[in-house]
Amino acid sequence: MTQGQRTLFTIYFATTGDSVGKSLLEHVADKFGGYTLSRTSGGWVAPDGQLITEPSWRLEIIAVDDSPHNLARIKEIAQRIKREEHQESVVYTYQTLTFCTV
Repeated sequence: MTQGQRTLFTIYFATTGDSVGKSLLEHVADKFGGYTLSRTSGGWVAPDGQLITEPSWRLEIIAVDDSPHNLARIKEIAQRIKREEHQESVVYTYQTLTFCTV
């Protein structure tokens, strides 16, 4: 069994289509060695008070740490998603986790 600490970055976003671009996922895999992509759903309140719901995605990336270099890469990926998917915002979070492999 292997155990250690890593940083889990999670990016939440909607897309204009039914899938996530292959080039984006290849970019993430190249920069971090892998990812987990899950469908989810989300909603937000528009300025007029209307609830807007939309299919969304959760992109999880495990990195060695939350160094400025890794944070900059995550921010660049979030900005790319925002631009390519024509979104008003893209949310990302990060947390330290303890992982175990068997």
